[in-house]
Amino acid sequence: MRKLAVVLGVILLALVATYVYFLNADKNVPEVQVQSDKTYQNDRYGISFTYPNDYILSEGERGAEGSGHYAIVLVRQEDAAPRENSEGPPGITIDIYQDAGHGLIGWLKNSDQSNFKLSDGTFASTTVSGADAVSYHWSGLYEAEDTAFIHNGNVISVAVTHITNTDPQIADYRKLLASFNLASPASDIYMPATFTGVTACLPPSATSTQSSECAFGIRAQDGNYYALDMIDIVPEQRLSKTGIRVSVHGMLVPIEAISSDVWRKYDVKGIVHVTEVTKL
Repeated sequence: MRKLAVVLGVILLALVATYVYFLNADKNVPEVQVQSDKTYQNDRYGISFTYPNDYILSEGERGAEGSGHYAIVLVRQEDAAPRENSEGPPGITIDIYQDAGHGLIGWLKNSDQSNFKLSDGTFASTTVSGADAVSYHWSGLYEAEDTAFIHNGNVISVAVTHITNTDPQIADYRKLLASFNLASPASDIYMPATFTGVTACLPPSATSTQSSECAFGIRAQDGNYYALDMIDIVPEQRLSKTGIRVSVHGMLVPIEAISSDVWRKYDVKGIVHVTEVTKL
């Protein structure tokens, strides 16, 4: 009888111990830290997007000063180590170029910036945050998916480079594109305008010095200067001499809406994408 009591006591203690263990089991599980995505916002270019926490972001002007090229580069931390005698690692790149007035398809097919010459010559129409866009594939040192669109007077190219089709940055690239937000539609930037005045070399801004080169424009009747983009004018009608009295009609982009510093060294109110010229 005494032996039975001992056995029952041992069983009871075991049951209590088991109950206490399971009661506190959830407290013994280490907490899993979920890393949230980071948000990038650039008010100058009017863009924002989210990207994974394990990426390193760098950004800045590219090329010669005033070239109108700004780049944002995202590389996974494990790929970011410096490499000897090698190109940079694959990753996600947002290249921002000043729109020269050729339009998206014109830029795609005629500019070396697009890398479209490295593609099979096909592209698909798509949208990014409501803006018309094109997507295509090109092959260079790496394979790449590219999506381009125009926003706020700039061509924006968002590309991912990869070695295999299963590389993780491809899925991250597609999520980044889906998260893209544009601050304002590009159509709000351009305004139809007509100016009468005299062709002239643009004066330097208050923070710049006079250049020996003549940046061509017009001094309007209101006394303000405007740069002239005449890419859409046939060559024989383009203006090339100063001191000519003219009337120009086109789409005006205010200087405040131009992100590139190339035009900020001149004392201008904006750029006119000229569609019609009349000599007076």
